[in-house]
Formats: sequence, C-alpha cells, structure tokens
Amino acid sequence: MRVWRIARGLALAGKAAALSRGVGALPFPVVAQATALTLLILAGLITLFYTKDSPAEKWVKQTRFGTRPAEWSRSYAESMIAFYQTR
Repeated sequence: MRVWRIARGLALAGKAAALSRGVGALPFPVVAQATALTLLILAGLITLFYTKDSPAEKWVKQTRFGTRPAEWSRSYAESMIAFYQTR
C-alpha cells in the first residue's frame, strides 16, 4: 500500500512537471488570462461556502423563480408584489 501511494505521488509529480513545461511554451498573455480565470472561479467557489443567504434570499429560493415553486406564485408580477411588501 505504501509503495502504491509513493508511485501515485511520483506519477502526479511527473504530470505536474509536464504541465508546467507545456504552460511555459504558451505566450504570457494566455497564461495570465488562464491564471486569472482559474483564480476567479476558485474565489467564487470559496465565497459560496462562506456566505449566508439573507431572509429575503431564502424566501426567493422557495418561490417558483427559485428552487421550489410556491402554490400562490402564479405570475412574476404577483411574486414581486409579495416580495416588495413593506409590512
């Protein structure tokens, strides 16, 4: 089992080295854009885990425009009237 883990780690290191050599052959603007896009996606995923929905956002997710339809929301206008009530 230990040998298997070592072999798998070495194979992964070899793949990473090959990838870094391949990326080194690309022009700098392409590498910079790909890196920026990757960081943007990762930052978005991380913020999804550490943010909480407000009560209004939780409510919207339960309407027909969210994840589960509500029986009373027959139209978009009716949902928005209920959503923006001040009482």
